This record gives sequence, C-alpha cells and structure tokens, in this order.
Amino acid sequence: MSDPKKQLRRMVVVVSHKGGVGKTFFAATLVSWMRSKGIAVAAFDSDGIVGGLRRVLGTKGPDGMPVAEQDPIKGCAYYDIRNDRERPQFLDAVSLGHPLMLQDLPGGAVIDLQRVVDDGEGVRQLLDSFDSEGVRLTVVHLVTHVIESVFSVASLSQLFGQRADHVAVLNKNFGRELTDFPFWHGYETAKGEKKGGATRKRFLEMGGAEIEFPALEPGVFAKIAAAMEPPTKAVHNPELKLSERGTIQVFLRKFDEQVRKVGPMLGVP
Repeated sequence: MSDPKKQLRRMVVVVSHKGGVGKTFFAATLVSWMRSKGIAVAAFDSDGIVGGLRRVLGTKGPDGMPVAEQDPIKGCAYYDIRNDRERPQFLDAVSLGHPLMLQDLPGGAVIDLQRVVDDGEGVRQLLDSFDSEGVRLTVVHLVTHVIESVFSVASLSQLFGQRADHVAVLNKNFGRELTDFPFWHGYETAKGEKKGGATRKRFLEMGGAEIEFPALEPGVFAKIAAAMEPPTKAVHNPELKLSERGTIQVFLRKFDEQVRKVGPMLGVP
C-alpha cells in the first residue's frame, strides 16, 4: 500500500457484503467525531432516502426530519447506488473537491459499486478514476461474530487489493472477548483442530490495519437511535440520565483512542 500520509485527498468507504454488522452506526460515529474535532468531512449515504446515515447526520427541519437538500459538509448528502441513474454519484462526489469524503454503502452494494464505471467487471477503472483525481480510497470492513462478515473482508480486500487502504473494525457490540469472534481470530475445536483466523492473517500481511469499535450499552444505544443523533450529540442530550451520558463519554474516549491508531488511513491528522 502507498503511504497514506502522502495522499492529498481521501475517500473512506464503509462497506460489507452483509447487512446488520454496524456499518451505519460506525460511519455516523466517525463522521460526527471528526466534525467535533474540527475535521471537515463530506458525508454521503448511498442507500437513498431510507438511508440510516442521512437520518442521523442529515440537516433537519422544524419537524425533526432530514430536509431534502443536504450539504455533505454540514449534513449528509444521499443517493441510491442501486439506481442506474443515481449510481454515478458515488464517483462524481470526488468532483465536488472535498479533501475528505465518507460514503456509507448498504449491505451487498459491492455489485453496484462494480457497475459505477466498470460494467460489473471489477473496480479497475473506478480506482483509475480515483488515482487521476489524486484520491486515495480507504475500505472500512466491519467484523462481527458471524462468518459472513469475515467472508466479506476476504472478498473485498481481494477486490480492491493494495490499490486501497484497508481497516478492519472489530465491532465489540457483538462480543467483548476475542473468543467471541472465532472466525476472525481463530479457534480450536473439541478435537484440538485449529480453525478460522486465516483471513485475518492474510489481511494483516497485506498491510491492513485493525481497530476495535467499542461496545455501547444496548439501552443507551436504543435511545440514541430513537433520537436520530450520533453519540457526540447524545452525550449532551438532557433527556438522557447523567449515568447514561457518562456511558457515552467513556464510549467516545475509547473510540478516540482506536481511531487515532489508524488516523492517516481515515483522513485524521
């Protein structure tokens, strides 16, 4: 992989073959955390009008719902990557000139990603287009306890290869211990056979980085989701108990520590 510190512009793509792995919550937390630190990042939700990132980060009207027109730097622009006419917006976002961009893709949207300019045959021209504009791609992989999330990392890291930077995010909301992620870290069967862990080994050998997404107490997470706001705003929500806001503060401190481990890959100085 190239030196991420030398890249002038960056596109962070949060993607997985599998839905329900925590992509949108991670993306919303990352974007809101960046903005709270004074880092300008343009946010895009490629799941159209139903997208979760738009609901959380989008600029809202008097009724509390996201408005139609969104400034990606202040709110969250959106389009439907599954729509043939809207799909090119994934790449055209680069032409807007933002130094740092983040796009949240719905589960299984990799097929649509390959159709942006490559007619479903891969991502070669897509990556060539990024290169021509001086943009480096970072692929963020969410890893959970299920084997499908690990299959996704294997497939996507092979698809983009070393023409992109790769960050695996172990979502601790699906388990607190390493043994809770047997297919990523590997495990031993009752007969003493070692299984799993091969994808992680290859991923790290190719230069991929690994961080953890801290766990958040389920009840607090549910209240944040219902309020349609990221943790950086929820921590000041007067409707939450002081103990709940304290839980969010701990979560954000841990998140800060993890993100800074791979800062350059995510566009963080």
